[in-house]
Amino acid sequence: MPRKKKRLRRSAEALPAETLEELQERLQQYAARTRPLQDRPTVPFPEQVTVLAGPRRRVPR
Repeated sequence: MPRKKKRLRRSAEALPAETLEELQERLQQYAARTRPLQDRPTVPFPEQVTVLAGPRRRVPR
């Protein structure tokens, strides 16, 4: 019967010394980065600008 592999345990890492204000700021930055696109402020785009896009090229196989 084959033996089971032993799991290696990670050594305990010290938690970073962080003040409450630093933690809140870091979490707010993370929340702002991961917020859905519809919640983010939009950049105004002029209506008179048109975008011309041709048909997509097919890549031969």
